[in-house]
Amino acid sequence: MMAVCDANADISGRRRAIRFSSAIPLFFLFFGCRTWNTERAIAAYNQGNIFREAGKRADSISYYRQALEYKPEMAAAAYNLALVLVNSENSADLELPGARALPPRKNVEEAVKLLEMLLRRDPRNLTVLRALGWVSWKGGRPDAALEYYQAALAIFPADEIALEALCEIYETLNQLEKALENRKYLVKLADDSESRINLAGITALQGDKREALKLYDDALFDKESAQALEGAAEISEELGLYRRAVEYRVRLLDVSDDSADGWWHIARLKLSKIDDYEGGVEALEQALNEGFSDKERIGMLGREVPAVVEEVIRERAKAKLKNGGE
Repeated sequence: MMAVCDANADISGRRRAIRFSSAIPLFFLFFGCRTWNTERAIAAYNQGNIFREAGKRADSISYYRQALEYKPEMAAAAYNLALVLVNSENSADLELPGARALPPRKNVEEAVKLLEMLLRRDPRNLTVLRALGWVSWKGGRPDAALEYYQAALAIFPADEIALEALCEIYETLNQLEKALENRKYLVKLADDSESRINLAGITALQGDKREALKLYDDALFDKESAQALEGAAEISEELGLYRRAVEYRVRLLDVSDDSADGWWHIARLKLSKIDDYEGGVEALEQALNEGFSDKERIGMLGREVPAVVEEVIRERAKAKLKNGGE
C-alpha cells in the first residue's frame, strides 16, 4: 500500500512538474512578444522621424501609427503623430502659433485626442499643454488654444514660449490690450532685443509712437537689428523726425539685404522731407545703381519736389532705366 502511495505521489509530482515546465515556454513567449513589439515600435518610430524630417508627412504618419500599433503606450510616437497630423511643414515648431492654413478637421480631432491622452497621464506636462495650444490654434480653435496656453502659464507663469504664443494669438484676434499686457511681462522675463521689438510693434499699434520709438532704441542698445532699425525709421517718420529717420535708414544699410530699397528711402526722405536735394539725388543714383527700378514710386516722388528737381530725378532715372528696367 505504501508503494502504491509512493507511486501515486511520484506520478502526481511529475504531473505538477510537467504543468510547471509547460508554463515556462509560455512565459518567455509572452515577454518575448512584448520585447519584439517594443523593438518594432522603436524601429517604426525612428523611421517616422526620418520621413518627417524629409518632409514626407504621409509616410511619417504611417510609421507613427505602426509604432502605436506595436506599443500603444509609446508617448513619443503619440506626440509626434499629433504634431505631424496638423503640420504642413517639414518639422513642427511649437514656439509660435504658426501659419493659419487649416488642416483637415479629422486630423485636428485625432491630434487633440492623442495629446489629451498624454495629458491625462501627466496633467502638469508643459510640453504637452503647449502642443495642445499649438494644435488648437493651427486647427482654427483660438479659444481652446488660449485655454491650453493659460493652463501652462498657471503651472509655470514664467513660461516664455507659452507667453509668446499667447501674445501672437491676442494680436491676431485684435485683442491688443491683452497682447500689450503680456508683451510687457515678457520683456521683464526675457530682457532681450526681440521681446522689446515685439513690444514696440504692439505699442505703436496702440498709438503710443514715442514709447514705441524708445523701445526700438532700447532694442538697439546691444546690437544692430534690421527689424528694430526699420521700425524706428518708420516711427520717426510718422512723428516728423525726418533727419532721425534718415539716420536709422543709413544704419540699416549695414544690416539689411535690400540696399536698393534702403537707398531709395534715404533719397525720398532727403528730397521730399528735409529739402536736401543734392544728397537726395546722390542717394537716388545709389539706389538706381543697386537695382531700384520702380518707375511708379519715382514718378510719385517727382511730384513731391520742385519742378527743377523733378526734372533731374526724371533724367537720372531715365538714364539708368533706359535698358528696360521696370
